[in-house]
Amino acid sequence: MVNDPIGDLLIRIKNGGSAKKTEIKVPSSRMKEAILKILSGSGFVSGYELREKSGRKELVVKLKYDANSVHAIKGVKRMSTPGCHIYIASSEINQQIRGRDKLGIISTSRGVVSHYEAKKQGLGGKFLALVW
Repeated sequence: MVNDPIGDLLIRIKNGGSAKKTEIKVPSSRMKEAILKILSGSGFVSGYELREKSGRKELVVKLKYDANSVHAIKGVKRMSTPGCHIYIASSEINQQIRGRDKLGIISTSRGVVSHYEAKKQGLGGKFLALVW
């Protein structure tokens, strides 16, 4: 059993890219699907698909590489863990997430959104992860 399913998802994507895999499979959940939707929309993964295998749902993530076979995700950092939650206000987003190529994933009252969307809507919430 995995204690941190979001961290597990992010590390599987990163490790799959390091191993030059074309796709990885992870157990499904609504939170993981929302995170993959953000990563897909931001260009960190090529896409994902929900499949059912022997009564269990799983997400198949298609990894993205550039022309030189370099993985799109260079690093990930899990900010809020199950034992330590980190919350961020909309006014603190630019201070916490510096860099044009970084993507913050925030769980707000209106769902899981990227830090760009949270800043635009004036929302704060639980700072889940940072991807670059």
